[in-house]
Amino acid sequence: MMRYAIALTLVTGLISMTGCGDDSGGSDSGMDATTGMDSSVDSGRDSGRDGGMDATTDGSTDSGPADAGSVCDPHTADSCPSGEKCSVVLVFGPAPDNTLENITFGCVDDTRAKGERAPCSRNRDATPDNTDDNTVSDDCQQGLFCFTAETASANVCRPLCSGGTIDCGEGKFCLGLNSEPAFGVCQTAQGCDPVFQTGCTAGKACYTIGATNGDLLGACFVPSAQDGGVPGPGEACRSLDGCQAGSGCFPEELPDGGFGDSLCRSFCTTASFDAGVPTDAGSADAGSMDGGVSDAGPSDAGTVFTGACTTPATCLPLDVGDAAVRVPIAPGRCQ
Repeated sequence: MMRYAIALTLVTGLISMTGCGDDSGGSDSGMDATTGMDSSVDSGRDSGRDGGMDATTDGSTDSGPADAGSVCDPHTADSCPSGEKCSVVLVFGPAPDNTLENITFGCVDDTRAKGERAPCSRNRDATPDNTDDNTVSDDCQQGLFCFTAETASANVCRPLCSGGTIDCGEGKFCLGLNSEPAFGVCQTAQGCDPVFQTGCTAGKACYTIGATNGDLLGACFVPSAQDGGVPGPGEACRSLDGCQAGSGCFPEELPDGGFGDSLCRSFCTTASFDAGVPTDAGSADAGSMDGGVSDAGPSDAGTVFTGACTTPATCLPLDVGDAAVRVPIAPGRCQ
């Protein structure tokens, strides 16, 4: 069974460096949830299931050839010598710019190893014997990464994951932070409804997301603009959250069984399916020819989400195989 994992990309240009090198200053690297990641979720290509994502990232905005320097695996217990741990290592350029130049996995000393959910920092000098570089790591145990807590702005040690290779547990997905090497942190899905766009806070939209155990989830993200705006139904897209509220990014299925470009398609309810054969879900009150959304705003912006497709579009079920659908209403896509 395919794992529906997503991956976000850590964008070099958005990371503000407020302190690095040794840990005498107590400052952090500034890589928090608002300045340290791109909100776009890779639309990818999967093995035939169209309800979620595969574990690949688009690689368009990663930090460079970080994998070239990776010397260990944070998910392998004996990956480093005794007294050391395998950690995410951030390599910054010289002051005053302190530009992030590389991200890799490396063996660092394990004298500070905080546990899961413990407050942490990423200003630990990763190479104390080398006073000429500007290389830092966190102070979490191996297998954890110092990142913003799910429910607070403080940084805490969170479980590392990598695409579909690490099971974060039921109801969780891998919030990817970097593409090369690929890693992220385990994140809890909000359980929102992508069809009727409920369950998210103002400014966010609900999208279908794959859990690391294969289940189909609903998670909230701020719609990601591209080329000056957020694409609407029928328009080309590059990321799962790169479509207007009420729609998701899906690769087009070609007659030969392959996949074409990804387009935004409105979510719809599959309640009208009969023996697996899609039927017309009816006329929507508003929207484009392939769905019931008409503007770029989330559900509180005045858009009415009916769960219906505008004729002649029909509601096609999302192929989730044997995965569990853990959203309030089983979603389809208008096409």
